Amino acid sequence: MHVDFGFLCDYADGDRKINALGIGIDSLQTTELPMPLHLHFVAQVSYEAGEPLPILFRFRIIDSDGKDIIPGVAGEAGVSPTLASDRSAVRVLLGMNLMLTKYTSYRFVLTLDDEVAVSLPFTVLQQFPEPSETPIVTTPRSRGSPKPRRPRS
Repeated sequence: MHVDFGFLCDYADGDRKINALGIGIDSLQTTELPMPLHLHFVAQVSYEAGEPLPILFRFRIIDSDGKDIIPGVAGEAGVSPTLASDRSAVRVLLGMNLMLTKYTSYRFVLTLDDEVAVSLPFTVLQQFPEPSETPIVTTPRSRGSPKPRRPRS
């Protein structure tokens, strides 16, 4: 088994060729929770000729306490031949709408026949609001100071 690629992105689709936007997300900052988030998980795991092919897959998102944040997705792994005739591959494209409820670390985990194939970290960080611009405090001129003069032209 060889992981060809695995990543989180804003959007992905495709059949033989994957089109993905916003690749490489591994963290985000937000000032407020809960926060809705739409992500895609994309992975490809290949197998050499003669290697046993996976039968089942399972996908989970786990928080830092080891709890699933969505119901796991499981099913039969569809193995397809690749362009290289001596290899087969499992390709996964999963789009999901999440509701993030806490600042913590998460793991997006794909298992094939109970063996972890891909595990991607994702962290939600608290972003503190930018301090508002400090108002400029002015003090009135004292009565004894001279008034500014206009230059003569």
